[in-house]
Amino acid sequence: MKLSIYAETWQLRETFRIAHHKITHSYIIRVVLQDGAIFGQGEAEAHDVNPDEMDIVVKEIQKVKDLIEQGRPWPMIYPSVHHLRARNALDCMYWDFEANRNGIPVWQKIGHTKPKPLTTAYTIGIDTAEKMESKAFSNRHRKLLKIKLGCRQGDMKRIEGVRRAAPNSDLIIDANEGWTFDQLIKYAPYLHQLGVKLIEQPLPAENDYSLVKFKSPVALCADESCHTRADLPNLIDRYQFVNIKLDKTGGLTEALLLASDAKKAGLRLMTGCMVGTSLAMAPAMLIGSLSEFVDLDGPLLLREDRKNGLQYCDVTSSVYSSGVELWGERI
Repeated sequence: MKLSIYAETWQLRETFRIAHHKITHSYIIRVVLQDGAIFGQGEAEAHDVNPDEMDIVVKEIQKVKDLIEQGRPWPMIYPSVHHLRARNALDCMYWDFEANRNGIPVWQKIGHTKPKPLTTAYTIGIDTAEKMESKAFSNRHRKLLKIKLGCRQGDMKRIEGVRRAAPNSDLIIDANEGWTFDQLIKYAPYLHQLGVKLIEQPLPAENDYSLVKFKSPVALCADESCHTRADLPNLIDRYQFVNIKLDKTGGLTEALLLASDAKKAGLRLMTGCMVGTSLAMAPAMLIGSLSEFVDLDGPLLLREDRKNGLQYCDVTSSVYSSGVELWGERI
């Protein structure tokens, strides 16, 4: 067996701004495991701002490279990979490798039906109210828009413009930990009037204890507060949804377990992504099929995607397989 590690830089179509920083490139780690004609691959976003983080992820993977190439089973290696993004790349690689080796698609292995097209959100980054309104108008045909907010001032003006421009689209707000509790109390009733369906991570994760007795008129979704199943006990009385991202869970294995346990705890599901290629979105599609909201638009934010990537249909706002599988099933 041979493990190859690739550090890649992918340029975005345009600068993308969220509450605490702006993004121009996505720094991605791709891993490929080869055993003769059999191979598997996986991807993780090392970081969306700091390229130096790529070295950290690569070193974490290199620590277990010998064990992988010796053919040690992944469940034995898994606990030794502590960096969740490194673990995600390897975990998805192994799922793909086993699908290729055994001829059984991942969706079939986990007991799902063959993936169908999913309605995905399209994300509009923070900008002036006028520019965000213009971007929303250009995307008013989409069923679901995700709007980045989280500024000290002007957020309601921004969302008013978006709603004017896209009156028929469902809206999700993502504050990326950018609001105070006082802002949330003030904004939530108005956002409800505007027909907003969901508010993601309004407060910093360390402050979301404030949500325990808060009855929000708009459902709240944990994002930065939710990584793995270990986080669930603190979320049940604070949020109604959890946003599952494979880069946060450490791969598809934990994501499936988190989805199951979250549902048992009475939490509803959203599937999200970092800014990645279709290689990152393909395994997340399996979690998306379990979710009420799906945000897998990473490739739409990039200047280009991988060959044989997922297909995105503007008319139906859907994402689906191209038929030439990039991950999880070989035709």
